[in-house]
Amino acid sequence: AYAVSNSSGQGIPQLLAELERLTVAHSQAQPAGHFRVSLDRAFNLKGAGLVCTGTVAAGQVKPGDELRLQPQDKRARVRQVYRQGSESEQASMGDRCALNLVGDIEKNDVERGDWLTAPAAIDACAALDARLRLLPDLEFVPRHMAMVKLHIGAKRVDASLALLVEPGQARRFAPGSEVFVRLFPTRPVVCCHGDRFLLRDYGETSIFGGGEVLAPHAPPHSRAEAARLAHLEAMLAASPVEALEALVIGAGQTADLDAFQHAWNLRDNDMETVLASSSLQGARRVQLDSQRLLVPAQQWSDGLAVVASALAGWLQENPAEHGMRPAALKRELGQSVDSRLVLPLVIELVQTGVLEQVDGLLRTVGWRARLDDG
Repeated sequence: AYAVSNSSGQGIPQLLAELERLTVAHSQAQPAGHFRVSLDRAFNLKGAGLVCTGTVAAGQVKPGDELRLQPQDKRARVRQVYRQGSESEQASMGDRCALNLVGDIEKNDVERGDWLTAPAAIDACAALDARLRLLPDLEFVPRHMAMVKLHIGAKRVDASLALLVEPGQARRFAPGSEVFVRLFPTRPVVCCHGDRFLLRDYGETSIFGGGEVLAPHAPPHSRAEAARLAHLEAMLAASPVEALEALVIGAGQTADLDAFQHAWNLRDNDMETVLASSSLQGARRVQLDSQRLLVPAQQWSDGLAVVASALAGWLQENPAEHGMRPAALKRELGQSVDSRLVLPLVIELVQTGVLEQVDGLLRTVGWRARLDDG
């Protein structure tokens, strides 16, 4: 922060020097992530058609690129790009740009605060988790689940504000505090990890504070389990590598890689770079039908032992059975193993010769059904 005075000129040279430094750093930075721009204007230009303007939040855009209007999920192609007022071959993060579009989007489809994104970027969400910093001199303090005005990107939308605390703790906001919150906008919003926002009271007479998004697509309720709070603590990290390390290695939680990649606005090659981190090599990557997971090594090892032990115990209690169906094993395990991991764990146990599957039934290798004596 810089203390400045228009009358005396105090702090102005230092502020200008910092702005120059940031300008140089921006010009040398490589565009990262999928393209995203929050729109503040849309108009029809004679002879050109629809033009949308905004400041690029991430990535870059070029003529010919396919884009998606969100949350409407309509598609368009970029005909021309204008950067800082002049036609350009591309616009990148931080640039003020105007995009001449052709496709399924009309001027009336666009509202202030809508987003144009690359097709693979994150979808709009109905709830988001964030870190909120409340101002120290609030005239009045919001209550848990109060209605507020959320300003994010160029969007202004009504939202319910939930305070996330450990079970049993009082849900009371305090001036000057820094807290985890969950926001429920009345209309879907588009956001990624790190996006800044501002909260005002519902009557818009004062500002409560501001913060940054930690996790889009949050759970649809206002409760906060300890595991979720640990997840948000991990998301405070400065980089995706550090965040994934904190989540999987530090907190010992299984990470949904697809959700993580979308939340951090990572392209596929960026995500592979994150996963190549040496500290993550011991974790187990699991591919499900529609989900990729990264499982802590200890959790995977413990899961193998629990599944094998549960099946062996059941067979001892049911000696006349030839084996156990996978669905029944999943029910038997209950909450002792993450339900998403049961099938991958079983597959590894079969592949390593601990279990076998015959006629759809799982059993320990060498098991033979027998009748009880008598």
